[in-house]
Amino acid sequence: MNKTQLKEFAVWSKAYLEEQIRFSCTRIGITEEEIRQISQAGQVYQIEGLPEVYDGDFASKRKQLVTHIQTDEFGLNHLIEEVAYTWFNRLVALRYMELNDYLPHGYRVLSSKISGQVETDLLKNIQYIGAEIGVDASEIKVLLNSNKLEEAFRKVLLKQCNSLYDVLPMLFEEDKDYTELLLPTSLLAKDAFVDRLVRLDRDNFDSVEIIGWLYQYYISTKKEEVFSGMKNNTKVNKDTLPAATQIFTPDWIVRYMVDNSLGKLWLDSYPSSSVKGQLEYYLEPAEQTPEVQAELDNLIDKNLKVEDIKFLEPCAGSGHILVYAFDVFYQLYQEQGYRKSDIPTLILKNNLFGLDIDKRAAQLAAFSLMMKSRSVDLYIFAKKPKMHVYEIIETNQVDKGLLELINPDKVSKEDIQRFKIQMRYLLDLFKDAKLYGSLLEVENHIDYETLYRVLETEQYSTIGGGYYEVYQHIIQQAEVLDRKYDVVVTNPPYVNNSSLGQIAPFIEWKYPRTSTDLFSVFIERNFKFGKAKAYLGFMTPYVWMFLKSYFDLRKIIIEEKSVSTLIQLEYSGFEEATVPICTFVLRNHKIEQTGEYIRLSDFRGGINQSIKTLEAIQNRKCGYRYTTKASIYSLIPGNPIAYWVSDKITGIFELAQPLNEFAQPKQGMSTCDVNRFIRLWYEVRIDMTNIYCLDNIDNWVTYNKGGDYRKWFGNREHLVLWKSDGENLLNNNATLRNRKFYFKEFIAWTKISSSETGFRDFGCGFLFDGAGGSLFLDNNLYKKYFLGFLNSKVCSSILKVISPTINFNESHIGALPLLIVEVEFSKLNLLVKTCISIAKTDWDSFETSWDFEKHPLLKYPSQQLSESFGQWESFAAIRILKLPAVTRIRKETLNRSSHI
Repeated sequence: MNKTQLKEFAVWSKAYLEEQIRFSCTRIGITEEEIRQISQAGQVYQIEGLPEVYDGDFASKRKQLVTHIQTDEFGLNHLIEEVAYTWFNRLVALRYMELNDYLPHGYRVLSSKISGQVETDLLKNIQYIGAEIGVDASEIKVLLNSNKLEEAFRKVLLKQCNSLYDVLPMLFEEDKDYTELLLPTSLLAKDAFVDRLVRLDRDNFDSVEIIGWLYQYYISTKKEEVFSGMKNNTKVNKDTLPAATQIFTPDWIVRYMVDNSLGKLWLDSYPSSSVKGQLEYYLEPAEQTPEVQAELDNLIDKNLKVEDIKFLEPCAGSGHILVYAFDVFYQLYQEQGYRKSDIPTLILKNNLFGLDIDKRAAQLAAFSLMMKSRSVDLYIFAKKPKMHVYEIIETNQVDKGLLELINPDKVSKEDIQRFKIQMRYLLDLFKDAKLYGSLLEVENHIDYETLYRVLETEQYSTIGGGYYEVYQHIIQQAEVLDRKYDVVVTNPPYVNNSSLGQIAPFIEWKYPRTSTDLFSVFIERNFKFGKAKAYLGFMTPYVWMFLKSYFDLRKIIIEEKSVSTLIQLEYSGFEEATVPICTFVLRNHKIEQTGEYIRLSDFRGGINQSIKTLEAIQNRKCGYRYTTKASIYSLIPGNPIAYWVSDKITGIFELAQPLNEFAQPKQGMSTCDVNRFIRLWYEVRIDMTNIYCLDNIDNWVTYNKGGDYRKWFGNREHLVLWKSDGENLLNNNATLRNRKFYFKEFIAWTKISSSETGFRDFGCGFLFDGAGGSLFLDNNLYKKYFLGFLNSKVCSSILKVISPTINFNESHIGALPLLIVEVEFSKLNLLVKTCISIAKTDWDSFETSWDFEKHPLLKYPSQQLSESFGQWESFAAIRILKLPAVTRIRKETLNRSSHI
């Protein structure tokens, strides 16, 4: 699949189609400024002030269009986006179907199999199939003979779309739909939409995945606009939420999640199943203790039937997960001896369920499933199978008064009353449902059988008019939300709470423990979707595994669920977005089982993630696959999901005390105006030899601002403007945190680092800010002891457990385990003192140090500059070699001081 070509086409298509749709609106008297009146003269219609005349059903379609604009809270621009989506999706679907020979009549609609033929195959053979698609073949022939190819093509295309409504109602409409008025003009012109679509590489259409990729690329420009707005504190709304949250899930991650959830469920019941060999990303479970294995065995349904398994994708997108789940279900049915011709219908009817707030995404998901079904069943269109993939619609525009008109003779008064009460509840529940989507819960008991029975009465179908389909859809989506599932798999939306706007109060009320981000809220919601024994598969950012803001979610997972398998991708291993990703499968039940983990941190590049995963699946001893019990996470401060830690490291946490019992990590000031209040020391006219004098703090003061990675000494570069004891800063809205620690000696570290952080010695006389961490000891006699520990490899290893991200904040440093041991205390102090001295000499060797005296080359005078440089290079090399030598604290001393 040529993704570069697809992205270029999709991005161009969005701009092109929206421009064409806007032109079509203008042509029929609809602009952002006005909607012109329409008048009738006999059998024709005319728009006020415009020359064209129209006949047929033009007036009714235009009335639909105007009503849609007037009831859309986002107005004309939103409608233009929607109609452009519609025609993009329909034409791409037609192209996919014609290239795979899935169209019922067998002719290509948009192109010809004969190279160089101008007319499409459908136009060329219209006399044979005109009646089948509802078009007058003689009329089309007249147009073609008059060289009106474009007009003929438009008429045939519209009828073709109408005729597909019966078999693909999720994507095509019946006749008289207002979108027909806005079908772009000049469809067949060179470099117009159809021409560019047909020129896409044929190989792109071999898999139905193309539907999802094109859709993601199509909305990518809007997604960038939404993200740009979010950076400027613009909140997402109903219109922008779908674009902000659509991410196409990589195929290998889809396979991993489904193989280890649906596949695992089946293999639990049938361990010798031949399907196991088809599950490429299935991880063999770890060996369990007899007690745990007995618990697991009690959860197994030894009589599990494939037709009873319910699989939900609550954020279905374009259906990638559902399509692969279809493949796995197909294998299960085959193994159980079902007839191949029956299997697709059974899967769609019994097994697969999907929801999405995005209408187009839901349509594409349903279409993709139908195409997958068609690939294995030639007659699936004729069967018109029942599907359970729905757009979540809202009820803001639904008239509740229509409920009072219901009084059918064929059902009891009790059923009618129950229908009215429960429908009122559902109409209230789904108000603004486009914001909340699958997070909504049906909390009242709903009698779905009665609702469907009342709805299906002939009288109500007549009375309800256009609302019949709306009520039916509301009941269907409620039933999907209300059901419990054996398997739930999703790639949920990722939006931080701070960007959520109107939805934020809802999730803070409904999901207070996980409200940090939409993805964490969906994790909790999926716990409720799943049965007690369900498997739940996710692809999410991996920040939930480590960050303090997700502590409650970790606690739920550790104490109430069981991690079955987890894969942590390399930081930039997800190619489609700059999001650090993990994918994992949970059991919706607490068992103290050993889980399987794969850590891909050392393998850069998206392509390596799947390759290395497969290697780890084949080889348990690969070095980056781990088996771990979740109970160890409770031993580590903050409960990080640090599955790779050794027994020695967990032993340290059990025996030692947290560092914050001996010292206090503190966050410093925020000036709120760096350009005004912060300077490099050499930018200010000041006597640096007197800068440490606390009596001289009237203006510029030395300032710890973090800086680059450096150990022992250095990064003393900045000054902060400190007038009248900080009054100048306070008058400019600065935040002066922890003032009682100002000017005291401390240990500094850099809080954000892509690898590890270094700790440095700072004396009295400094102020400090939020970016440069500052540690204040209760007893400074132990300062060098602490500094030695903090810069040791042991501490570095422990920090990677407490904070595997790039951020080392105060809580992480305070949680470091430490035991002060007096043995060889003086020797440790001497070693650290030597390290500080060497690091200071190095820092002062350059002009950026305020203690700089002269250039290093001048310390080795010689007639040849090269000789001076060589002597200095030799000295520097010795110094560099000496520094790690003195920091290599003797093993027995380190053992005693850190309890390893």
